[in-house]
Amino acid sequence: MKPLFLILCIFLTSCSTTSQKSSELNSASSSKLSMFYTPEDLFKKEFIENTGRLIWIKDSLAWQATDILIDAVDISQIKNGRGWIVHLDKPKAPTVSFYQDIEGKLHVIADVIFDKNFQNPTLQLAPDRNISLQEQSMVTALTTVRASIKEACSPTLNSVVLPMENGWQVYILSSTKEPGVIPVGGHKQYITSADGKVILSDEAYSKSCIKLKAPADSKGVMLTHIVSDFPAPTHVFHNLQTGLTFYVKTERGIWKIHEGIISLLEES
Repeated sequence: MKPLFLILCIFLTSCSTTSQKSSELNSASSSKLSMFYTPEDLFKKEFIENTGRLIWIKDSLAWQATDILIDAVDISQIKNGRGWIVHLDKPKAPTVSFYQDIEGKLHVIADVIFDKNFQNPTLQLAPDRNISLQEQSMVTALTTVRASIKEACSPTLNSVVLPMENGWQVYILSSTKEPGVIPVGGHKQYITSADGKVILSDEAYSKSCIKLKAPADSKGVMLTHIVSDFPAPTHVFHNLQTGLTFYVKTERGIWKIHEGIISLLEES
């Protein structure tokens, strides 16, 4: 698996390419893709790839920051915690922020700030800064979603909040501490209002709490995905997280996910 900071730099650079370059790339690749993909397919494929990559980026930074916070403070003493948010809107200082509610007001427990290469994290406890309205709404969205969860596939759930037009995407991810086990079941996407107070829709990426365990020398895994014709963003996330090539069988056909890129190998 490529180093995180290299993948992040490639991803963020690709997001800032000019429309001319994008059109050239689309034109150059259209002849290779036209056999399988319609324009709608291409849009969906790109959304899934980008979303899965962002989930992986934010989840990777979050677990590093969480370990740093745990080493510094006794988190069992933190009351009314409100989780964490990963902020990538400052390219030179990507930050993971941890929050708690004190007498009805949101406070920052800590910021873990990475450098522009997503390395050398620095912990700032109880930073003296204001919480923006956007930051407040992201935490509210996360709190609203977590409060709605009645059942889950794991006792500990991870989360990622992504922006969208007029709202927030909140991804709730199953987790495990079992070595070599990939918890591909139980992940879910929620869409909330812009203020984060209302859940507008939700989508489960599986119908069961399926887990995969690849042999130690394996370079790939295969699974059946029955809830949609395309792989889910979380399949891209797990591909990047584990470095394993994923083969996902849907009603549409068999998909390959390698280094975060989805390709249709065979149509049904």
